[in-house]
Amino acid sequence: QRLATRKHSEQLERARHEYFVQTKYQEEQIEALKAANARLEREHREEIKHYKEENQGLLDGLEADTCEREKIARQVEGEMERTKLCFEEKELLKETLFEKEAEIENLKQQNMELREQVQLTEQL
Repeated sequence: QRLATRKHSEQLERARHEYFVQTKYQEEQIEALKAANARLEREHREEIKHYKEENQGLLDGLEADTCEREKIARQVEGEMERTKLCFEEKELLKETLFEKEAEIENLKQQNMELREQVQLTEQL
């Protein structure tokens, strides 16, 4: 019976030792997992921060590009308005030119008629 008790005691001691080893191993695994989680969380935050910064840079670039495009659009609109005004002024100048040419022709005709009258008067 002593032998059985001693064997039982040794088995209990081995079981306790095995339990201790497994517990220690599990604690180490838990710590390793906690460290891995913390590292992943940190990397994840850094990655998110990186993408946020990158996206903000892209957004800033797009906003600057949009502002530049709006500025150019206003300039083009202004140039189109000036071109329209120049075209209208050109048309008015053409009309004035045609009127003046007609007046000149009329004055030439009157001048010829007056010369003819002067010649007739001189002949009389």
